[in-house]
Amino acid sequence: MFSNKPNTYKKIGHDAYKELNEKLNLEVMPKHETKVIGYFAYSSPQMIVCSGKACLISGSENAMRQYIKEKLPNESVSHTIRKTRFGEIMQGLSLGGAYAFDEESYARFLPLGREEGLQLKDANFSKHRNAFFTVKLK
Repeated sequence: MFSNKPNTYKKIGHDAYKELNEKLNLEVMPKHETKVIGYFAYSSPQMIVCSGKACLISGSENAMRQYIKEKLPNESVSHTIRKTRFGEIMQGLSLGGAYAFDEESYARFLPLGREEGLQLKDANFSKHRNAFFTVKLK
């Protein structure tokens, strides 16, 4: 959630999050909403590290640092890496967002997504090193 100050974030507790969803007439997030799925990176709120048109989700901070180092070697700006939770990803998907998961993060997301009724495919990461599997709702 954003505060009214530009480029700052405000952390809110679970109860406040549910209350905000209800006020905005949004569906209450799934029971696994606070489970950490992985990490994403950004250099500003509008500049998120992506793979194509999908927000990149890595299984660890180190994996994200390595991805940035390999894919953005000439990038001079610093990136903030932060945890992302199942509820945040589900909300993003419901708003039309796409997510590119590495093997570790997809292994966390897959069973929870299926439990919530998403028709998710198994991904074969064995063929490609540093591969990502993209999920987007139709």
